[in-house]
Amino acid sequence: MNDDSDTFTFQIDGNTLTLNKLDKKMDEQFELIYRYYFFKQKFDIDLFKKSAVKFFDESSEVKLHDRFFNNFTILWQILIQNGSFFSAEQVWQLAVQIATQWETLNQSKYRVHKGAAYYFWAVTCILKEDKQRYDEWLDLPTTILGENQGRHDATKFKINRYYWKYSGEWLNLSDDQRFERAWEWHLAHCKPSRSRQEFDGMCKWAIEKFRVKRDELHERVRAERQGNIRAGNNGQQQQRQASPQDQDQPKVKKYASYKYSGKDRLYEEIRLGGESAFLTLVDGKPKIVWEIDQSEERGIIIRPHSNVGMLPTFQYEFMDMEEILQFVELASKIHIDDLYFLVKSIWSDLISTNEKELIVLLSADTVHSYFQEMFVTVHYLRLTGPPGWGKVAILLTFKLLGYRVVLAGDMSGPNLLDILGPIEKCQVSLAEDEFDKIEEDEVKERIYKMGYEDVGFVTRTVDPSSSDRDVRYYNPFGIKLFGGEESSYSKKLGGFNDRTFNTDVIKGRPRRLVKEIKKQMEKPPEKQLPKYRKIITRINFLRKLLLTYKLIHHNDTIEEIYTNIDSRPLELCGPALRLFNSPQLANGEKKALNEIKDAFSHFLRKKGQLDQKTIEVVLYGVLKKLFADIDKGLHIEGTNILHLAYVSHHCVFNK
Repeated sequence: MNDDSDTFTFQIDGNTLTLNKLDKKMDEQFELIYRYYFFKQKFDIDLFKKSAVKFFDESSEVKLHDRFFNNFTILWQILIQNGSFFSAEQVWQLAVQIATQWETLNQSKYRVHKGAAYYFWAVTCILKEDKQRYDEWLDLPTTILGENQGRHDATKFKINRYYWKYSGEWLNLSDDQRFERAWEWHLAHCKPSRSRQEFDGMCKWAIEKFRVKRDELHERVRAERQGNIRAGNNGQQQQRQASPQDQDQPKVKKYASYKYSGKDRLYEEIRLGGESAFLTLVDGKPKIVWEIDQSEERGIIIRPHSNVGMLPTFQYEFMDMEEILQFVELASKIHIDDLYFLVKSIWSDLISTNEKELIVLLSADTVHSYFQEMFVTVHYLRLTGPPGWGKVAILLTFKLLGYRVVLAGDMSGPNLLDILGPIEKCQVSLAEDEFDKIEEDEVKERIYKMGYEDVGFVTRTVDPSSSDRDVRYYNPFGIKLFGGEESSYSKKLGGFNDRTFNTDVIKGRPRRLVKEIKKQMEKPPEKQLPKYRKIITRINFLRKLLLTYKLIHHNDTIEEIYTNIDSRPLELCGPALRLFNSPQLANGEKKALNEIKDAFSHFLRKKGQLDQKTIEVVLYGVLKKLFADIDKGLHIEGTNILHLAYVSHHCVFNK
């Protein structure tokens, strides 16, 4: 250390680093955390936190807070240069966590200025997601990496990329050929280069870690390429050779599905390196499955959707297994509150409303959509307003963030059944615009009336006039959002209305235009307008984090929660309250739960005010007052019908 009053210095790998001087104990801890990340030397994180708490106890000036957070920036920059994005994010998570915990314990004191920390944390999330641009940058002739500029991590990144590649000629290259190309890249871009022995060690590491998964992917791609060439000939040959005994065997049907819940694990459809597959976790480790054979149990084989054609939902796309591993690691360390507040920040950017409770409800519903199959009831949300007042912006944002949201206008009953699929419940979440007059479509009305609770099926007969006719069962249960110009409170739809929260949208000016964001998301990254890339990166990162978090926690037990509501209000609000109250998912402060409770209270009060306008509620109020007057002995003009009503009142309402 030097004697300068504002800074202190220390040596790391022959380089002199200069940090802001805080106090003796805190300065020592900052040097130790640097040495931990560079040399994995012993580091006591609890002692670091304790020293930081003492520093905040004695420091109330914003400039001192900035000096504290600035001491992380050099470490962050070096980690980013080395491609260690998750370690870089851990640094800012630690910094924010310390400051936030201090504020919680010292609410009567000043607040810590955390703006810089949140900024660098957000930038890290964006950078670590954008591997494609990092890869392109590494290939530029002008990119030359010297000592302490990330040669090791960049070379490791390139080795992994080349090891997994299968486009064009890459599928037929041997491992030696792949690694030789990676070595050529290393010699061209790393000055001075590492030794060949060290390079070969990195190649060996890639083989040991990824060979099984890589080979599975390449075999799948190979089979699909060969299948496109010989499918017709093979199919005709097999048909000619089929014996009568074979024809008597029951046919195994093949279905495309977005997800499947096995006996002990969940399978979720993803795109990995451009190919559709199922992702599951085995003992906490990710595993790729190309199809799920249920031929013996159910007479079916479940496959992911084809890569050909357009799907009604946004896919969850991962570049490679290393990225999946990183998301699993991150998702295993966070709470559901973290997801809620990340989701809420995007909702706040993309829609305009003067009803703050609506932002909270939409954020809660977005997270809840990933866990809806864990409960037996859900609520619906209906948005009402003239064209151009923001209904579509809300429905589109839900499509971008929610679990496999299908957004369409004026869907018919048969369309809905095709979307829901016969495999299992909660394949998708539904968002419907132009939602009016559902009573005119009997199948659709039945789907929406039944879909609020997980108690029954909607049936459909396929090919009813042929010998191959088949009765299929569809479970309509799941979260649904609706947008329309008018609300319907007809008696025929009383059950549907009873299950729905309603709100009127307002015309406003959101910070960002979600329609343009959706349009840009449908383009390849290199063709997206630069101004939208950051928000698109945030959305894609959050979607993959939500899906990974679901895979980790889908088997968790969600405990009951005591509330002061029951019956229908409890059915509407209970699942989300239980989800955000769960000790396995929520953090100790449960800030998300407190916000959500307030929002539900707001919407339940609104719902009660709407219910009071129905003829049944108005009549009940009149009769209740009338019977109270009779109980007091007041003389009421009337007939025997009034006496009968009086008796009925005491039998039913005062039972």
